[in-house]
Amino acid sequence: MDLKQITLIAVGMLLLSPVRGQEHFIIPEGYGKWTYSLWADPGIAYGELTYTLIGDTMINAENYKQLYLNDTTYLGAMRYQSDQLQVIPRDSSVEYMVFDYRLNAGDSLEQVYRGGALTTIKVLQTDSILVGTEYRKVWRESCGEWISGVGSTWTFWGAEEETECFFQSVSLECFEIDSTVVYGNCPLPTAVKQTEPEPTISIYPNPTDDLLKVSVDAGEWDYQIINALGQPLRSGTLTLETWIDLSALHAGAYTIVFRKRERRVAVSRRFIISR
Repeated sequence: MDLKQITLIAVGMLLLSPVRGQEHFIIPEGYGKWTYSLWADPGIAYGELTYTLIGDTMINAENYKQLYLNDTTYLGAMRYQSDQLQVIPRDSSVEYMVFDYRLNAGDSLEQVYRGGALTTIKVLQTDSILVGTEYRKVWRESCGEWISGVGSTWTFWGAEEETECFFQSVSLECFEIDSTVVYGNCPLPTAVKQTEPEPTISIYPNPTDDLLKVSVDAGEWDYQIINALGQPLRSGTLTLETWIDLSALHAGAYTIVFRKRERRVAVSRRFIISR
């Protein structure tokens, strides 16, 4: 075996192996922040979601970090132990698995927490990618992937086994620890240059319980309500003033996306259902 063959084998082993001793999920000393873009269509970004781990808390004699959505909405307490990422949601006293970094390609895991629901996940493939100057192990799911030392690239919680990908309607753009960029581009670049004033759209009341009043500019609009996972829940059309019935949705934070029929304009508003 000549030197060239030995070199190729060594490079191949590096590409397929994660860094030894690497923590698959980083619980920050100060804070960790994940920023995700929301996509209405390919190339049309209409907003972002941020998830922040900050502040220590003690639950059942165990240390956790507090998780917030958009810096204001408390989602629960998280910890990373023995290659397992776990969460106690804000409305529960039970700890659930978010991801198990011991999984191999082809493995499935039941009763996994996905931002409000328990589901089954499946790892389709494992690989390695270059993040900064280090190769990190990757677990690929039906939509997106989990990157060692970074987190999920398709929503903070990852995808469900049967999730439709919606053109990666929520994708990770940036992960930073204590203002140090670990992955992606921070701050976010402007996805679409605004060439005309944003349409006038208002929603009321916010927070709401069962009904949301939407007032829009003249013309016919399509709307879509999306949860914190980026999953569309319901859609419809509206003109001028319309009341939308939200009684079938659970309490929590949502985004409503508006598109005007005669031009490719996407506008979003966030609202909270509080009961």
